[in-house]
Amino acid sequence: RTYFETNYKTSRKVVEDLLIEEIIQKSFNNRLGVDNDEGKMAQTLMDIKDKLLELSKKHARISGYDSQMAALENFAEYVGTFLEVYEKKDALEKQLFELLLAC
Repeated sequence: RTYFETNYKTSRKVVEDLLIEEIIQKSFNNRLGVDNDEGKMAQTLMDIKDKLLELSKKHARISGYDSQMAALENFAEYVGTFLEVYEKKDALEKQLFELLLAC
């Protein structure tokens, strides 16, 4: 308990130092079926880094798409209010025309 309280004050630190390191090691061992080949381990880590960069770029594109969709939805609402105003104007013009014909 003292060891963890001293060295791992947050759960994030535990995850980063223990779990992620273990996941990388297990991934390396499972992928290549070896125990201690530094060159292959480095290549595996580079592959993981490349995948993380690719995922980061995809996430940025998705965020951009979400922002564009939100802007389009706001614009659609804005246009909808103009449509309501136009319909009310049209109805008032018809009423005014009917009043003029009645006179």
